[in-house]
Amino acid sequence: MSGGRLRRLPRSQLKLQLASLAVFVVGFSAASALGAQPKRGETSGGGQRRAGTLAKSSPSILVEIDAAAEHFLDPVLTRRLIALELGDSQLSEFVDAEGRRFPPTLFFLISSEPSLALVELWERGHLHGSRRVSLQGDPHLRARRIALTAAELGMRLREHSLSLIAYEVESRSAKEQRWQKQSEERRQSLPAFRAGGLGVLAGESAWLMGARAELVLRLPENLGLDLAGAWAAGRAFGKGASEPLNWWEVSISPRYSTKLAKAWVGAIGFRVVAALADMNQAGGDRNVEWTARAAVEPALEWSSTPTLTFGVRPELGWLLRPVRWQSSVGATPAELSGAWLGASVLATLGRSQH
Repeated sequence: MSGGRLRRLPRSQLKLQLASLAVFVVGFSAASALGAQPKRGETSGGGQRRAGTLAKSSPSILVEIDAAAEHFLDPVLTRRLIALELGDSQLSEFVDAEGRRFPPTLFFLISSEPSLALVELWERGHLHGSRRVSLQGDPHLRARRIALTAAELGMRLREHSLSLIAYEVESRSAKEQRWQKQSEERRQSLPAFRAGGLGVLAGESAWLMGARAELVLRLPENLGLDLAGAWAAGRAFGKGASEPLNWWEVSISPRYSTKLAKAWVGAIGFRVVAALADMNQAGGDRNVEWTARAAVEPALEWSSTPTLTFGVRPELGWLLRPVRWQSSVGATPAELSGAWLGASVLATLGRSQH
């Protein structure tokens, strides 16, 4: 007998140990399976975002039926029909006044009045509507009426949210357009650099060839202001003789431009110039005199790229102060005066104003 008991005792302990081990393995496996599931909004191992993300979450629906209304309604049936109706209405995403999007949490409070049920829709502490529903008919009909009313309140809230989304999109688009317009205006208001060559017939007795450089300032309403400097060299003729002539000038020219075609721009400007004329005089002395002129300058420009423009600009002007010089001792002094007819070919580096 004692020997038999000694043989059964290890077998009982073995069964107990095996049962404990089985419970441990099952519990560990369940915990591992739960721990391996990605949390809400996390990605799975395949890199795909789970369906239950913020933007695609189904609405959370809470239904509270007060004690008085439970006498006329089937609470389980009412809650199930409300969930079915709202599930078909695609209330998947709302947006608040600040533009933050979220899955809605809809709280329906159902209370009773004499022969009527009051259905209220609350969302994040705000009442978004209420309806009164007749309690006539059987419990299924009453629950059906309340579910349809809840769906109507939910859809009205969804329409309000969609209007906020549309306003948000429109506002964002308007801000982006304003920013683009302001950026374009800032780019167009940046100064441009213009340079090129010029040729001139001055009065009846001189010609000049040279170069010009300009700083182009952009102003609103297609206006501009050119600040320029130029140098030219040529010859002045008088009384059977000619002398070399050097010409330096600085000028300012307000300008108006308008777009003529896709890549063509027309402009008109009025230039005021102060200049120095340097030429030889009788006896080998140099004669340096200042002068001034004014000119009207129409222009035609062609944009090869958004930042490079080529143009031609005739000049129709008049010398406001004559330049006198004497080719030889005793000769009658000659005079450089009269009309100023010139033309320039220029290239502009900078964003076009049009």
